[in-house]
Amino acid sequence: MRFSALTSAPQLETERLVLRGFCEADLDAHAAMLSDPVVMEHFGGYMFGREDAWRRLVGGVGLWQLQGVGLLAVERKVDGKLIGHAGLFDYH
Repeated sequence: MRFSALTSAPQLETERLVLRGFCEADLDAHAAMLSDPVVMEHFGGYMFGREDAWRRLVGGVGLWQLQGVGLLAVERKVDGKLIGHAGLFDYH
């Protein structure tokens, strides 16, 4: 089910953050977050390995094409560091 006319992630900016589509270069930081027990404590406590982190990154990108919604990488403007993700999705 398509929720919007978007087929790729938009880029949104605030004073301190850039919300943008994920790219392959985000994998190391994304995998580090998803394997951090302190971070994952807030997402059910299950930590992901690098391969699962890659699947989630790629799946988040693909959701935009299929559903018109998906995940956005959250980047800190001051240093360009990936600090999280946000978005809307339906994993069925």
